[in-house]
Amino acid sequence: MITYEFAKMVAFVLMIIIGLAMVIMPKQCTQKEYREDPYQVAKIRRSGFVTMGCGVVMIILNILI
Repeated sequence: MITYEFAKMVAFVLMIIIGLAMVIMPKQCTQKEYREDPYQVAKIRRSGFVTMGCGVVMIILNILI
């Protein structure tokens, strides 16, 4: 049971790390053909914030439940 809980926490932390990478360097996280489109870069940055938020919420729920 403990290893399952640890695996869940690792997955949630990875969600936060991926989201953070999308926020910090959105141009590198965008597909090559769309890197020059500012709308696509902004969309990736927004997705990064959402991904980080989901990771944080899942960690909080995992601790509370």
